[in-house]
Amino acid sequence: PDTLKRYADKGLADKVKVVVTAGTIGDGNGGQELTAVLKEHKYDYKFVEVDEGHSWGAWRGLLDVVLIELIGPETPRR
Repeated sequence: PDTLKRYADKGLADKVKVVVTAGTIGDGNGGQELTAVLKEHKYDYKFVEVDEGHSWGAWRGLLDVVLIELIGPETPRR
């Protein structure tokens, strides 16, 4: 609840980009609740839900998605 309140109250929408990842196994609905707040306050965000639990395996599998979303795709070397 504190995290949801911070994103709703702080006026950060024009300052940050957010990537939310969640699993369908044992993660509850926190990801959906957070993305609802982000959408309502017009944040630049991406939500990715995977068919896994809250584990390193799930995070490892999404690390490339998160990094590309936050910093962009790799630029070809010359």
